[in-house]
This record gives sequence, C-alpha cells and structure tokens, in this order.
Amino acid sequence: MWGQRGMFRIDVDGTPYLIAADEDCDCEVYAEDPTKGFISETGYRSFVASSVAPRRRETIDMTMARIIREQRDNPEDTSGKRKPRKGPLPLPKRVYRLPVSWDEDDAPIAVEPGAGPAGRVAPVRQDRNAGAAPGDDLAIPPFLKRAGAA
Repeated sequence: MWGQRGMFRIDVDGTPYLIAADEDCDCEVYAEDPTKGFISETGYRSFVASSVAPRRRETIDMTMARIIREQRDNPEDTSGKRKPRKGPLPLPKRVYRLPVSWDEDDAPIAVEPGAGPAGRVAPVRQDRNAGAAPGDDLAIPPFLKRAGAA
C-alpha cells in the first residue's frame, strides 16, 4: 500500500523482482534470480518518490511493474533521457532474498554468489506493541503530512 514501509515480490514477464518501499514512496528494486537479466548490472536500482508517480487507480505493485518495463525497454542514459535498449538485459552481479522476518532485516538481503536458492518466505511483521489497540502504531506518512492531510 502506498505510504507504508514494506517489501514484496513481483513477477514481470517471467522475471522475479524484490521491491522495498518506504513511507515517502521511495522504492528500491532488487534482483532475485542470477540467471535472468536485470534492469541494472549491479542487481539493484532505486527510484525516488518523484519518479514513481502512480497513475490513477494504480497500486504500488502495478506502478513498479510499469517502471521496471520502462527501464527494461528504454533505460535512462546519463543525461536522464530515455533511449531504446541495445542488446539483452545484463545479468545481475548480486542477487537478494527477502528476510525471513522483520527481526532479520527491513530490506532484502544480499545472497552470496553460488549459494543455493533462497527460501521464498514472505516476511511477516511481528506485533511489536502487544496489548495496544488496533491502529495505535499507525502514523501519518510524511507524504500525506506534506499534502496537508494531517
């Protein structure tokens, strides 16, 4: 959901990607499969909130899939202009996995080269405020505060 910190996995045309988003809607994309081309040879690509502008009725996973396709097909050059990609996507030099729990980490974790496939376990948020009323731990995201919603 927009405006909440989280991580999730999406599949874009047969290639898995790990996505991490923060409260300000800044997003990071991580490579998960070392045998599939990635939008960056490093295995990592970040997008600031201003470049992750969702379209009307577009969820965060829909927006990230659209941005990944745009980067895949027409990457930005050093001047910020888009140009058609020449050749296949590069294989990532580093791949990542989702943490097993929020206690392990709050971002995808780098996997050592040659390590076996990472377990595909979605993170589960542990209740850090046991006994609190539902919603007590919710905060108004900074981007909503800037928009005057608070």
